[in-house]
Amino acid sequence: MQEQINEKTVAISIKTARLTAEVLQKAVKKLLDARKHKTPKEYKGKQTLKCRTAN
Repeated sequence: MQEQINEKTVAISIKTARLTAEVLQKAVKKLLDARKHKTPKEYKGKQTLKCRTAN
């Protein structure tokens, strides 16, 4: 009886770890996609070439 409980507990913890890894992977992919599609910063006003390349 105790052995079955231990086996089920281990199985649940493995499934939970797998689920959280999948959620984390999806979140990182979404973050990287958002960074990839981000528009470049637009400069306004007078700026020197040296100032633009420093940013």
